[in-house]
Amino acid sequence: MKLTARHYFLGMKELTMGGIFYTLGILFFKCDGVIPFAHAIWHLFVVMAVYFHYCAILNYLYPIIML
Repeated sequence: MKLTARHYFLGMKELTMGGIFYTLGILFFKCDGVIPFAHAIWHLFVVMAVYFHYCAILNYLYPIIML
């Protein structure tokens, strides 16, 4: 099965959630020094975004490659 044969929207929810977490994390990154522990909070948002992107790859792209 080719990658292009898969439904286009598979994994889009996870990718969207990852993008939202990256975007929300920017707010804390820019407030470093204003909000206590803002840089650490930014790192938490980045970790969550990476988790969602990893889940999207693991659940939707990896099974196609293994076929």
